[in-house]
Amino acid sequence: MIYKPSPLILNENEPVRCLFSKKIRPEEIQLYDGKTYIFDAVYVNQENTISLFGPPILNLKKEPGLPQIEHNGADIPYSIKTTALRRFTEWTLPVRNWDPAINPVLDFRFKKIPDRSIQLNSVSPFPRGSRVLTAIQKNNEIRWICDWFHHYKSRFDVEYLVLYDNGSEKFGELSKELPEQTILVDWSFPYGPTFSHDNKFAQVGALNHCRRVFGRDSIIFNFDIDELLFVRNGDSKDILGNKNVIYFSSFDVPQKENLPEQYSFHSYEKRSNKPRYYARKYIFKASAATGLLPHYVQTQHFRPWAYFIIFLRKLRNRNINTKRNAKAFRVRFISMLLRILTNDRKEPSLSVESAYFLHFLGITTNWKSLSYRETAQKKRKDLVDDPLLIALKRETS
Repeated sequence: MIYKPSPLILNENEPVRCLFSKKIRPEEIQLYDGKTYIFDAVYVNQENTISLFGPPILNLKKEPGLPQIEHNGADIPYSIKTTALRRFTEWTLPVRNWDPAINPVLDFRFKKIPDRSIQLNSVSPFPRGSRVLTAIQKNNEIRWICDWFHHYKSRFDVEYLVLYDNGSEKFGELSKELPEQTILVDWSFPYGPTFSHDNKFAQVGALNHCRRVFGRDSIIFNFDIDELLFVRNGDSKDILGNKNVIYFSSFDVPQKENLPEQYSFHSYEKRSNKPRYYARKYIFKASAATGLLPHYVQTQHFRPWAYFIIFLRKLRNRNINTKRNAKAFRVRFISMLLRILTNDRKEPSLSVESAYFLHFLGITTNWKSLSYRETAQKKRKDLVDDPLLIALKRETS
């Protein structure tokens, strides 16, 4: 199934969203998404609400200003909530006796720019308790995607794949080759600057869109196409248990020479011996989450230390171009210290002795970062055998 969102995108001569933070390289400013006002407009069946999803409004709240939203000439009140540590905005419009088949169009009346209209999508979420795998991708090999989904389906009982495509060249071919359980979302918004996580909204938007549209009562696996989860002992299909979220650290699987033309995960044999405790991924219950970042789940449980770290990072970003600034150095040091002290003690993380994911540095098209290839090609001397890699090779032999 192909899903096409209904966006609202500002024109060239209309206002531009300001940067979320100053942490951006000048040569990457053209990658910033300054024009997307709304990612998608959705009526979720049986919810009696219309939801609009978008990047943070920031300065666009004043120019062009918040719109008046109408349907069939009648005003619809709305509320706005910003989540994912201010990187994702959800608009909620309560409706009664809504029939999405009758004129499913919303009209936006702005004071300072021309009016707009967008078509509503109507969606039924997956059944309660479904297991969903989601990621954003561009131009990956179809065999990688199929092997990746098969891994989670066979080992973790994942039932559905929600794949957000960021403008692949062979989108039509991809839509025909993916498994039947796939929802392929045409998510062709600017991905964002490579070296500025603060200013990237497409991936954050995709994660939260999946959580709020398709997987409202589901268990969602957030792993990229180059990441395979492995559980050493116990029941891998009940790894979440009664927790709302569980985090995993990783081991790198570096690129190797003399790979076959049709290589995939089973073509690799060794991984790094040293784990990576940052850039973790997770499994979570969508009903318990209030916002998602690529490596962090915002839940109803208040974690003041996490917000304090975000505050420190913003202070650091203000001084990012002044390397000798004593204040910037202190902020960097305190932020790093807090992250080390709280990383494994405050979050529900499994140790690498229990579970981890393998990060395949060679399963990539470098669509996010040109420096990724340099990392993948580095020769590693600390490589060891891995039980998952051994099992994958055995299954395909």
